[in-house]
Amino acid sequence: KSALALALTAGSLMTISGAAVATGTFVPAGDASVAITSGTCKQDTAADGENSVSIGCGAGAGAAGPYPLSKADKDTSIGYQAGINVKGNENTAIGSNAGESVTGNENTAFGVSAGKLVTGSKNVSLGFNSGFQLNGNSNISAGDASGGSIHGDNNVMLGTAAKVKGSAAGNRISDTVLIGTRASASSSDNVAIGKDTQATHANSVALGHASVTSEAVQ
Repeated sequence: KSALALALTAGSLMTISGAAVATGTFVPAGDASVAITSGTCKQDTAADGENSVSIGCGAGAGAAGPYPLSKADKDTSIGYQAGINVKGNENTAIGSNAGESVTGNENTAFGVSAGKLVTGSKNVSLGFNSGFQLNGNSNISAGDASGGSIHGDNNVMLGTAAKVKGSAAGNRISDTVLIGTRASASSSDNVAIGKDTQATHANSVALGHASVTSEAVQ
């Protein structure tokens, strides 16, 4: 067995050779943080806060902490422009443009453009364009285009394009469970399970393909 140890400084070139070759450039970073960009990248890559990791062209650029003049700490941004212009701490963004322009803490985004333009904390977005323009806390979106453009908290949206409909700043919809392709709810405390199911009344349950429930569960 053999071991290889490298100590690289900011601006040095990293090359790993073997079955594959990876090339990157370390850039200045905050305390206990790492920032790596490609040699051809024309954008800043940054991890200015403490205990943060930014890997990829533009990753972590413009990130700041939740308070004036503070820096973003414990953020992880991996991918082209991942975690760019974030305002908050402990956010994780993996994928091109994932977690872009997030305002909040402890959000997780995995997938191209996942968790983009989120305002809130403790949200999880998994899949292409999931959780896009979400406003709220503790929401889970899993599936392409799931959970986009909503206002509310504690929603679970699993499936392609599964999402809350009709919410707005003055009409928050919360505590729904949606499972299935295009499953939807238009009121709080709804459950919709199945492809194209719609739960349209508060405290209602819709089960089965394309079913619609508009009466409350007593």
